Parts: sequence; structure tokens; C-alpha cells
Amino acid sequence: MTHKINKAQVMEVMLTKEGIDFRTSEGWNTLAEHVDVHNQLLNKKLGWNVSWDDALFSWYENVYTPLKRVISARGFRRTFSEMTSGELYLAVSDHWYYLKENNKDINAEIAAGNFAYVNRRKPVNLLKNFFKPTGDGNDTKAAGKRAA
Repeated sequence: MTHKINKAQVMEVMLTKEGIDFRTSEGWNTLAEHVDVHNQLLNKKLGWNVSWDDALFSWYENVYTPLKRVISARGFRRTFSEMTSGELYLAVSDHWYYLKENNKDINAEIAAGNFAYVNRRKPVNLLKNFFKPTGDGNDTKAAGKRAA
């Protein structure tokens, strides 16, 4: 009798120690799906069936770790403080995946830098900064002067 593993639970146990967190359990399911996709890509590239455990190890070493290093080194947590560490990882990872569709040579550092560039200028982020309280009783006007 074989036991089916709960992939999301494996991801949670493994990555909680790394400081990854999500607001909901759905994030862990999404990470497990990322490993499933990585597994499929490995199977196609190598031409044989790679186990999910081996794909998890490969994903951790070749996708997760490089991206985590770049996110940590660039101070993304400060820039995208409204996101949990897991949400931020998934957002940058998805961005990297889509960039690689057009250029297979895109690495984690380039993808993360592009993600920051594209997303830091979005109007919603600009509005958040524009309406930050200044504590002087005239918050909106003072924030507007800072943004100008």
C-alpha cells in the first residue's frame, strides 16, 4: 500500500523554517503546483520520469534558492511590505516564468530586477505613497508635496 503525500504540507514544513509565510493555505498549494510544473519540465528535458521528491530537490536548488537570495539581497521586503514573504516569492517567480517564455536565458536576478521596476511604478503604489500620513495635521497636502 502506498501513501499519497500531501505536497502542500511538505512545502509548508520545509519552507516555514526558511521564513516563508502566507496569509492562507492556498499559497502552499501554489508552491506545490510550482514543483509539479518543475517536475514536468524535468521529465520533458531529461526524457525519463523524475520522482516528485527529486523534482522538489531540484526546484529548491535551482529555482527557489537563487530567487530567495536575490529577493533578500535587494531588500524587496521593504519595497513590497504589503506582501507576505510567500506572496512576494510567488509574484517574482511567476514574473520570471513569463519572462523566460520570451528569453530562456533570463536568470533570477534579472527577473527580480524587472519585477521591481515594473511593479514599483504602478499607480496603486504611487497612491499609497502619496497619501502616507505626515503627522502634521495636513496629511494629504503634505504627502502630495513630498511626492511632487
